[in-house]
Amino acid sequence: MKTKPFLILLSIIPIVFLSGCSSEPPAGHPSNTAWYQPGVSAEQTERDLAACQYDAMVNAGGYSVQGNTVGQTVLLGMFAQSAQRSRENQMIQSRMTALGYSLVNTNSPLLKTVPIADVNLVEIEKAKAENGDAEAQFDLGNLYCTGYTNTVCSVAIDYTESIKWFQKAADQNYPNIQLPLASAYARRSILEQHDCNLDGALADCNKAIEIKPDVTELYILRGALKKCNGDLDGAMADYNNVIALNPNDAVAYAGRGDVRYDLQKFADALADFRMSSELNPNVQVQDYCHINIWLARARLGEEGAATTELQAYLDARKAETPDNWPLTIGSFLTGHIAEPELFKAAENSEEQTDEQCCQAYFVAGSKRLLEGDKITATDYFEKCLATGCNSFAEHIDATAELKNLKTPE
Repeated sequence: MKTKPFLILLSIIPIVFLSGCSSEPPAGHPSNTAWYQPGVSAEQTERDLAACQYDAMVNAGGYSVQGNTVGQTVLLGMFAQSAQRSRENQMIQSRMTALGYSLVNTNSPLLKTVPIADVNLVEIEKAKAENGDAEAQFDLGNLYCTGYTNTVCSVAIDYTESIKWFQKAADQNYPNIQLPLASAYARRSILEQHDCNLDGALADCNKAIEIKPDVTELYILRGALKKCNGDLDGAMADYNNVIALNPNDAVAYAGRGDVRYDLQKFADALADFRMSSELNPNVQVQDYCHINIWLARARLGEEGAATTELQAYLDARKAETPDNWPLTIGSFLTGHIAEPELFKAAENSEEQTDEQCCQAYFVAGSKRLLEGDKITATDYFEKCLATGCNSFAEHIDATAELKNLKTPE
C-alpha cells in the first residue's frame, strides 16, 4: 500500500523475473579487453558470451527497480543496479573462464583472426531457429528476453517474441525451458498491468503459473494483479498460499498486509507489516514499512504511539541517509510539515511528480480521515485517483477508501 511501483514486482521474482533489463547486457570484462579462445570462431564466442550474459542476468540475485507502483512491491528487496551489474560481470567471467576463454587486450593480434564484434549473432541465430534448431530457438528467446547489442546488431526487449521462440523450443522438448518461458510470460504480464491491460496481465500470469506452478513469486505477482482488479479475496488467497509454503517471504506479508488494510482489518495488517519489516532490512523497504505501520496503528486508535515509533525510526534513518521522498511523507505523518509543504514537495519533484502527488494525496486523505474530516478526505482520495497512477498502491487504496466512505455504517 503506501509504497512503490508495480514494476518493482519483477524484483520479487529474484531469479528470473527481472524488470528493466538493459538492452546492453553486461560484458563481463573491461572495455579494452575481449574474450578469446584458440580455435573458436567469432560466431561461437558471441554465442557463448550471450548465453553467459543471460545466465548471469537471471541468476545474479540482483533486483531491478523502476519506480512506484502497487503496494507491496516496494517490499521486494531492492538492491542497487550497480551492485547487480558487478555480480553479473563476476558471474560472466567465471562462466567464460570455465568454458576455456581468456581475456586479451582488444589490440591483441590474436583477435585479428577472430573479429568478435563483427558477428551479427541475431541473424545467425534467427536463420538457425527458423530452420527448426531448438537450441537456436532457445538462444533467440534469450536475446529477446534480455535485449542484446553489439557493433553490428541490436535486439530490443520483446517478450512476445521471446515467448514465441521459447515455445518453439519447448515444442521440441528442449531441456529446462519451463523457467525461461514462465519468466517471459511474467515479464509481459507486468508490462500489461502497467499499460492498464489487467485481463491480459492476469492471463499471462496464469499461464506462467501453469508452466511453473512451483515458483511462489508468481503467486505474489498474481496476488498483486488481483488486488489491482479489485479481487481482494483472490489476492488474499494467493498471499496465504505463499506464506504457507514459505513463512519467511517478506513480500507476501507486505502484500497480504496491504489487502487486509483495504479490508479495514487493521490489526491483522499491522502484524503483516511488522513481519515484513523484520524479514527485509533494506533501507527503502524499511521506509515504507514504517509508513505502513504508522497508518495501521493510527487506524487502530494508536496515533500517538505510532508517531513516537515512526519518529524514532526517522531520527535514526536521517543519521545515515539524506532526506528523500519517503522521509518527507514521514515528516508529514509525524506533524513536522503541514499539507501545503507536503504537496509542494510532491509537485516540485524533478521526477515522478504524478506518482508522488498520488502518494501525497493518499496520506493526506488518510490523515484527514483520522481527524474525522470525511469531506476533505474524500476530496484528497479523488485527487489521488485523478493523478491517473492506476498501477500505484495508493491509487488502489484510495479506491478502497472511497468505497468504504460511501458504504453506510
